[in-house]
Amino acid sequence: SGGLTCLKTKTFPAATSSPTLAPTSTNTPQPTTTDTPTATQPSTDTPSPTPIPCFKLLTPENGTKLPALGKMTFSWEAMPGATRYQLQITLPSGQVVPFDVEGTNSTRYLESFLLAGKYQWTVIAFNSSNAVICSAEPFTFEKEKAPEPNNNGGGDTTGGGLHGGGGGGGQN
Repeated sequence: SGGLTCLKTKTFPAATSSPTLAPTSTNTPQPTTTDTPTATQPSTDTPSPTPIPCFKLLTPENGTKLPALGKMTFSWEAMPGATRYQLQITLPSGQVVPFDVEGTNSTRYLESFLLAGKYQWTVIAFNSSNAVICSAEPFTFEKEKAPEPNNNGGGDTTGGGLHGGGGGGGQN
């Protein structure tokens, strides 16, 4: 199969197809008669496209412990060619909550994440055709358990929730 063409450059006196060695035993292995294919050419491998280096998540940093209440700004680097992003927060239950974002940050209230425990977050960049450019390597954060709402009465003893402003509940 042409695997021995490199021998043409060397000048051996007897380069015949059958070796002319004196037989010492009938069980001698036959050298240079292997028909195994040579190493495959690199060009036969399907070339994988070079992945676009993706942007990085910034805040909250990976492994951050967050309080139960308050605001948290999720931020990330800009991705060239991206026209919008989707912040995806995976709850401790495994449910994924997506937020569509036009810039490179999104502020969220921690109390809107009811469960205490380990969360994961990532951001996906989209181009103007709504195609995914890439997804950032995900980060995790831990959130404390929220305090019970009735620990200190919360001002409910004034009865202010019972009088007037009937539409106030819609502001949540």
